[in-house]
Formats: sequence, structure tokens, C-alpha cells
Amino acid sequence: MILLNADELTMQGFSCSQVILMMTMDQIGMDEDGNLVRAMKGLTQGMGIGHACGIVTGAACAFSLAAGARGASELFPLFYQWFYENYGEACGGINCLELLDGDINSRLRVCPEMISASWGKVSELLEL
Repeated sequence: MILLNADELTMQGFSCSQVILMMTMDQIGMDEDGNLVRAMKGLTQGMGIGHACGIVTGAACAFSLAAGARGASELFPLFYQWFYENYGEACGGINCLELLDGDINSRLRVCPEMISASWGKVSELLEL
């Protein structure tokens, strides 16, 4: 196990959704699947149109990957509630553009802290 770091992955150019998934794969002992990581890029910057935050969509995928149906039906809703209470309420929603106050260029300043905190919640819920 490599023990990936969210900040390092972000600095390497991986997106929010990719980082959450890669760290989950690392923690559950799953070999990195380049195709899966590449596919997660489609969730970047709110699926490229500023919609649902990549942290949230990445977490949904990570929970399903790590815990199957239980991850999607039981764990993800708990994560979503936590994320919304900690970030969405203050920003008016969980869309990428809302979280970034309308400035997609602020992602390098805003997202790393949200990714790290969110990874902490994902790993807590998955008991990693």
C-alpha cells in the first residue's frame, strides 16, 4: 500500500473526483486502474459545466466501489449530509460553481482543503 496524499495528488493535476477515488482504491488495497481513474476525469469541475462537485460525485463512486450497495444506499447519504452541512449550506449548494463562488479559477485555492476534509469523512465512514 502506497498511502496516497490528497494534497500531493491535487498538485500532480488530478481532479477532486479522481483524488477521492484513488485514495479509496489505495486504502482498500485495489491496484490503480488507469482506465477507471481516467474515466473519473469526466466528473471534473462539475462534469465540465459547473454542476455537482467532483468531491461529491467522486465520493459516490468511491462508496460504491468500496462497499457496494451498502456504500451507495447507506454510506453515501451520510457523506452527502456531512458535505452539505459543512460546505453546501454556506455556499448555497453543492455545485462546483457555487462552492467556488462563481470563479472556477479559485479551485486550486479552495478545493484542496475540501478534498482533505472530505477524504477524512469518506475514510471514517468506510472505517479505513
